[in-house]
Amino acid sequence: MMPNFNDVAVFFDLSSTGESLLALAGGLAKDNHATLIGLSSLPIDPSSHGTGFARGAAMGDVILARQGDQARHAQSTTQALLLAGARAGVATEMHVVDHTESEEAAAAHASYADVMIVGHPLAVGAPLMWSPILSLERNGMPLLLVPDGRPQGPVGRRILVGWNGTRAARRAIADALPLLARAEHVELLMVDPVFAKDQSEERPGAGLALYLQKHGVPVSVRQVAAGGGGVTEAILAAAVESECDLVVLGAYSRRSRYVEALFGGVTQSFLAGTPISLFIS
Repeated sequence: MMPNFNDVAVFFDLSSTGESLLALAGGLAKDNHATLIGLSSLPIDPSSHGTGFARGAAMGDVILARQGDQARHAQSTTQALLLAGARAGVATEMHVVDHTESEEAAAAHASYADVMIVGHPLAVGAPLMWSPILSLERNGMPLLLVPDGRPQGPVGRRILVGWNGTRAARRAIADALPLLARAEHVELLMVDPVFAKDQSEERPGAGLALYLQKHGVPVSVRQVAAGGGGVTEAILAAAVESECDLVVLGAYSRRSRYVEALFGGVTQSFLAGTPISLFIS
């Protein structure tokens, strides 16, 4: 049986980028017979910053104006989601969220879906305090980060999977199985692999490749050297060479978030910006 996502969530707004993300999420929900969950917040209009100095009766006018803006935003985004759901033939849920909510509340939005689709590095429709790093740290739910300016269409036709034998990498692969099983080509990439002396595999990555094949994944195994460019550059170069449109990685699989923040690392580099869509958990 083909593995499926049951719930596909997406942060979106009514910009062209937001509409593209919603269409991508709708297509993924259709492929998986999943519920399409839309989330959107209304940013504060920069031209209205002066209203912060309003006093007395004027303050009431400001509050009413903001409430009106929020109501119109909720109506228009809900209509957009319903249309996307109708096109995909899937059920929908809409959540309008507070743009100024706390870090904890912002991070929680990815807690109850199998995958959250987000624009990157500009997370359109997300609350002000939301960030991929915070979301990964707080709940670890899978994120599908879609770079700005990506051509429209489905993602995951050709996938590169970063594999280093860690628990985090294994978790990301399990989370991404619905994408991997539907791909035309999956490349299991190891950069400068180091294996224990008692490693039973005749060929590095062979065991995981067999596991993926049992799930119907068309996988091949490849090893590359990092060279002078480092692991991140090696992964990106391999993805470009193999014409992959998606990279799957386990977050902070070698170093903690705090160590990567100080010294750098693969996760930090990819979250800083990548030209290829990224599935990370």
